[in-house]
Amino acid sequence: MPLLDIRNVSRWFGELGAVQGVSLQIEAGEFFTLLGPSGCGKTTLLRLIAGFEPLDQGQIFLGERDMSSSPPEARPIHTVFQSYALFPHLSVAENIGFPLRMRGVPRTEIQARVQAALDEVQLPQMAGRYPDELSGGQRQRVAIARALIDQPEILLLDEPLAALDLKLREQMRVELIKLQQEVGITFVYVTHDQSEALALSHRIAVMNEGKVIQVDAPDKIYEFPLNRFVADFIGNCNLIDVVVAAVDGALVQLSAKGLGTVRAQIEQPVQIGQAGVLALRPEKLRIAIDHAPAPDENCFTGTIRHQLYLGDVTRYMVKLETGLTLEVLLPNAAAAGGRSFEIGDPVQLTWHDTAGRFLNA
Repeated sequence: MPLLDIRNVSRWFGELGAVQGVSLQIEAGEFFTLLGPSGCGKTTLLRLIAGFEPLDQGQIFLGERDMSSSPPEARPIHTVFQSYALFPHLSVAENIGFPLRMRGVPRTEIQARVQAALDEVQLPQMAGRYPDELSGGQRQRVAIARALIDQPEILLLDEPLAALDLKLREQMRVELIKLQQEVGITFVYVTHDQSEALALSHRIAVMNEGKVIQVDAPDKIYEFPLNRFVADFIGNCNLIDVVVAAVDGALVQLSAKGLGTVRAQIEQPVQIGQAGVLALRPEKLRIAIDHAPAPDENCFTGTIRHQLYLGDVTRYMVKLETGLTLEVLLPNAAAAGGRSFEIGDPVQLTWHDTAGRFLNA
């Protein structure tokens, strides 16, 4: 039995369906992420789980308990908001112990549990400080400690890293993973940052326009997107309109707009004449000056039009003789000083038959 069972829930604001018929099952101890663009419904769904928004349809179960009509304070679920919502006039220890004081827990027990919580988030010396004396990362850890102090069954996190700079965000990702593993509590995490979702999650639910489009492990979401939206939203992807010309087992021959004939992999049965899209991740493509393609490779000639040096990799834009421009991502070889190709270089662009995915449009 899942810990959290969301059954066909909907929430409407007038004619706007913020969440439309969403069903999800989240397991105990899972780091589960709701991912999608702004306005897709992920924060509204989080608020429905917390009880901050009423359901217009459906049910939410925590184990065998129907929590659909329970007020937020009756749910063993806590939320960490993007703003952290710390009380500026209370010390770190007082902020963390606030939920216990509201429940009338004895002072000595509060002190012991606050100290344990501070140790858990690696802030044991910060008890007497105030929020405005802390860094953004420290305030976030205080907010998490406060949310965990009375041992909820689920912790909801609404874009908690969005206000941090890039380096601190990356550091906090590692800390969040460690913390979740240590406390063993189910995390339900909201973000619009694809790299964040891929790095943190056991599973990801990709949302758009109030609906869940795909639920899967990060590597499956990235490597095997269900449709054009998921492929385009998760990372960078070359997307080419195609029509199925022939089928050979798990491979299809495609007539690609602006490219010609190419071969790709399929995950679902397709029909000859079926329209769709060819998805090619930039890191799956290769560039060479003089390359003899293997029988299982697609190969086209073109010219380097643009390049962007990114340190460990370089992003190239290659314009093919057919007129189509594709993005290629190549690791930089230290021995070559980084940039292996220059703008204007004539090149051959290749990829293995199984590198491309045929997707529904």
